[in-house]
Amino acid sequence: MFSNTGFTQSPLNLHFIDVVYLLILAFACTSYAFVTSVDLLKTLSAYTVAIAINLEPVYSIILAYFIFGDSEKMNLGFYLGTLFVLSIIWVHPILDRKFKPQNIE
Repeated sequence: MFSNTGFTQSPLNLHFIDVVYLLILAFACTSYAFVTSVDLLKTLSAYTVAIAINLEPVYSIILAYFIFGDSEKMNLGFYLGTLFVLSIIWVHPILDRKFKPQNIE
């Protein structure tokens, strides 16, 4: 069931540049991004921040298309799923305005 081959290199035997990359990922891509998103909640709605975070895979794939070109293709399911998510994002504000309770004063 489990392999007894083990690791070929100690997982803690890191090169200096690997440690630098890990620190960049830890501070810039994780801590800074989290603190910034919490700060954004002071000015943007939680819905807007959540949409931006949840669309990150779509942004990444679009960016990868521009970097790698046509060598990386997505299947039809990806495009249908993206269309579904984007349509929900576009329809939500319309439905929100239509069904929002009116302030009676």
